[in-house]
Amino acid sequence: MISSEDLAFLREFHLHFRPKIARYLRESEAFRSEAAKLRKKLQRSGVVAYFNQLGKFFAVEASVHYTALYLWWPPLSRDYAWASGDQLLLFENPGKHLGVASEDVVLHEVVHTLSSRQSREQKRRLTDRFLAVCPLPKGMPVMNPLEEPLAVVFGQMLFLNRFDPARFRTEKSWYRNEWIDAFARAIFAISKEALEKEESINDGFISRVVALCKVKRAEPGN
Repeated sequence: MISSEDLAFLREFHLHFRPKIARYLRESEAFRSEAAKLRKKLQRSGVVAYFNQLGKFFAVEASVHYTALYLWWPPLSRDYAWASGDQLLLFENPGKHLGVASEDVVLHEVVHTLSSRQSREQKRRLTDRFLAVCPLPKGMPVMNPLEEPLAVVFGQMLFLNRFDPARFRTEKSWYRNEWIDAFARAIFAISKEALEKEESINDGFISRVVALCKVKRAEPGN
């Protein structure tokens, strides 16, 4: 049972904050139309075909369904996303990001989701092959050195290159971490070639990535 004192407190609390809550709800309402536009863009036939290519690359079923939740308080300076299971958290500020294309932000998380569905044996084999030659940056989680650059390349830069070339900017930073930014740029060409040839990650892709690591380690000063 809730006491009368607790009910009175909750009533006063609600009345006190109702103006702010009402404002947040009004501003958040704009995300309804944003979500509809985003869904429509991601369901274009070309994007669906690209998504299926990504599933084939990772040798997994190309089927992803998210329940998208928009979060924006406290106000955000940049938009980003984070997926956990079938939940997709989209961090966007209605005062800054309405109308800003965010398909690549979602595709970045889609790549992580598809990658997570690889069999344990496949993950172990590819990871061991990669880490045997490619040095792990100090302090970087083991899952990041390969998967994060792949998410940047497939989820963002190759996607933009194909579907929104005006936003494909090589002179701008691709990722906030310098190592991942540089590595994503290094594997961009071979990743594009792998998709064009409809190859999977098991068709010698990691060997080509490792070859790039060997070249890097052989450079003067490394």
